[in-house]
Amino acid sequence: MKNIFILTVIAWVLFGVLGTSNTYAQDDEYKKWLQEENKKINTFMEEEDKKFTEFLDKEWKEFQMSKGVKFDDKPKVIKPPVLTDDSKIKETPKTDNKNIQQNKDEKNKQEKPVLTDSKNPFKENESKKLQDEKSLEPKKEPIFKESDPFTKTEPVIKESDPITKTDPVIKVKEPITPPEKINPKLEDVAKKEPVLEQKTVTEPPKEIVKQKPVQEITKQEPVQEVTKQKPVQEVKKQEPVQQITKQEDVVTTPKTENTSPISTEGSFMIGALVPGIDINKNESKVNVDYYGANLLFQYAKSVKVTMSGRTDNKSISKFWEEISQKNYKDLITQLDYYKKNMNLNDWGYALLINDIGTKLYGNDRNSKHLFIWFVLNKSGYRTKIGFVDQKVVLFMPMKYKVFGISYFTSSDTKERLYVVDFDNLTGQLDGSIYSYDGDYPDAKKLMDMNIYQAPKIAESEQSRTISFRYKGVEYNVPVKYNLNTIKFYEYYPYSSLDIYFNSSVSSDTKESLLNSLKPLIEGKNEADAVNILLRFVQIGFEYQTDDQQFGREKPFFPEESIYYRYNDCEDRSVLFTFIVKNLLNLKVVGLDYPGHVSAAVKFNVDVPGDFIMYNNQKYIVCDPTYINAYIGMAMPQYKNASLEGFIDVKN
Repeated sequence: MKNIFILTVIAWVLFGVLGTSNTYAQDDEYKKWLQEENKKINTFMEEEDKKFTEFLDKEWKEFQMSKGVKFDDKPKVIKPPVLTDDSKIKETPKTDNKNIQQNKDEKNKQEKPVLTDSKNPFKENESKKLQDEKSLEPKKEPIFKESDPFTKTEPVIKESDPITKTDPVIKVKEPITPPEKINPKLEDVAKKEPVLEQKTVTEPPKEIVKQKPVQEITKQEPVQEVTKQKPVQEVKKQEPVQQITKQEDVVTTPKTENTSPISTEGSFMIGALVPGIDINKNESKVNVDYYGANLLFQYAKSVKVTMSGRTDNKSISKFWEEISQKNYKDLITQLDYYKKNMNLNDWGYALLINDIGTKLYGNDRNSKHLFIWFVLNKSGYRTKIGFVDQKVVLFMPMKYKVFGISYFTSSDTKERLYVVDFDNLTGQLDGSIYSYDGDYPDAKKLMDMNIYQAPKIAESEQSRTISFRYKGVEYNVPVKYNLNTIKFYEYYPYSSLDIYFNSSVSSDTKESLLNSLKPLIEGKNEADAVNILLRFVQIGFEYQTDDQQFGREKPFFPEESIYYRYNDCEDRSVLFTFIVKNLLNLKVVGLDYPGHVSAAVKFNVDVPGDFIMYNNQKYIVCDPTYINAYIGMAMPQYKNASLEGFIDVKN
């Protein structure tokens, strides 16, 4: 028995040794295979870089630059119309199912509805005002822009059906819990200070003295029409929605406090070496201040290649040849790490590469743009370079059309390649430029300007209170925003409206705004709730066009409307659809008219007023720029105007 035990032990020892040896052998084989595969990849890349270098050395041609395209040739409304006599509002009449059915039967008997001014749901004397509208444009077929992502459905503003259901009471979605935050160094001063006084959210609310509403309405001259138009058939007036009974009160939303703990640690390490980087191969380091976040990059000193000699295709080809032989891969690994952990979209990633290039090259603008061009191509983005008058210019094709930026058209793909000058993002380039057709073989991606996830920008929290009045009640809404996020969007390229309507909003601003608005609509029916949110956007912000405020077109993301004192029609529509979608979970669409942007809401019950049909569903017009107007009231000069498209709001 003893001998058997000894033999068993020896067998297990031998099995363990042999098994371990076999494992080591497998590991060695895997490492050997991996080394061989990496060698093949490197050899392939070297061959591709060599071919591309040879291509750059000779394949160049002259292209003619085109001026940046305007989003809309028709000018916006300089002064929005105001619905006066706001106090004269009628109560919603009570109806029963019998009367509703009778109304339906009477309507079905009519071949064409008779539109009159005898029943105004919002003002007793509105009929006289509407009769004075003699220059409205007749209805036309909708015209859709080239390459717009809108659904090409013919919009028609129609007479509303009578109410058929009982309006449900609104149940507001639960507050949003904030995710973990980044805790880097912060910038102290904003480039543009908001006009309203900043207050911290933890400050106890002070006693509020009754004051005049933000916008005291007086009779004003009608807005000057851009073009002469023929009078159109007027829209039938519907019964009003239920009215708020409380009058002459002041309602202040309590300042919300975060119930969930906020981590002082970021979701990744700031100012520390990115995992997996060999410091022995990357002896140099650079700290980049990316909108308040101090990001550390380790890099090989040799990767800083500069362009020498005359600015032409020969020197550009030489630059690619030299830098492609350096250890650039570890730098791209770190860029990709921050891109993923900070939720940076394509544009945010390009801005980060530019920040590194600025740190490495300083005032050597040509070498910096060549560095950005190289890194973007190696990161998989189709990017071209060009030159004119000893100046290197960066070009990129975009997934969506971009407005206000110069471009040239490729000879082979016929696509537009936009100038991307991080030193002057609003500048224009005229004349001709030398560049090439074709792309680096591994660069396949187009620059996508969508904000699918809100970027995790370093916190620089500010707050303001937005005041408005609705049916004699004054409301004060405190809301927070991140100043660094505002800076991130300051010179964001103007792209499709769909991008702004469907952008992901930063968690802190979203939580603060929705939680502050929630008590205002709790327990209200859908119509009253949307009317309150509509008035919040109409009155809580002053109106100015982008040209008046910035001297250029600049649509706002929702955070920017919270920050800036003024906004215009598309900014208001983006903000309005965002809060209605997220607070009430109602379907919303943006309405793109020539020279104007509005919105429409699909209610769960029939609601009176002007409406459009979208995907065979009825959407009630809600115009955030028609001051003091209620749901179902289209701005007079756009009541029968042709739409250029719809913006389907999904977020």
